[in-house]
Amino acid sequence: MIPIANQLHGIVTRPPHTGDELENHQTMAKPHLTITRRMISIHGKTRAVIEVQAVIDPVESALLLGQFPSENLFKRTAYAGGFADGGLQPSPPLARMLQHFMKNDACPEVTVKTLLAGQKYEGSGLWDMLCFEFIAKRAFDGLCELAKGASSFDHPVVYFGFNDTPDANLRAFAADTAVERTLELAAGPAAVAIGGVEGMADAA
Repeated sequence: MIPIANQLHGIVTRPPHTGDELENHQTMAKPHLTITRRMISIHGKTRAVIEVQAVIDPVESALLLGQFPSENLFKRTAYAGGFADGGLQPSPPLARMLQHFMKNDACPEVTVKTLLAGQKYEGSGLWDMLCFEFIAKRAFDGLCELAKGASSFDHPVVYFGFNDTPDANLRAFAADTAVERTLELAAGPAAVAIGGVEGMADAA
């Protein structure tokens, strides 16, 4: 039953999950990265600490941890030339700090195991914390790509090429149609009428 107090205020609350409901809820949770930032005091000094942990499908998580725990998700030497387009990009101020952060030998690496188990980083300042948060997000995108690959084991995958996908064909058809329509409108009604007469003649 909905508590009377909540009924009076027009609030509908859900009762606590049962064990089965909680397990199903966790199983169906959308993959995400949990980011927790804290300020802690160490030997009288305040330090910024960040902890990240990825949550993905339990079956895929078990497979990755069991068979591919050491797969690298972030390694600074792999990004010596910067971050490729198509993924998460740093803001201009953060990009400058990332250059210094990644030149440091102490720059942390992120693997499948550390991201799924939870990885903590204690930087020397707030910029360090934000830099690690950025690379953790990039690492999570990589983890999702690996999970997608792991989910296809024992299932045939068919690929027809980038330009042969249904979406690409639809976009090309729509673009061609738009161009033809534009040319017809530019030519005027007379051209449309002539085209129709020629079509009838060809049919005859």
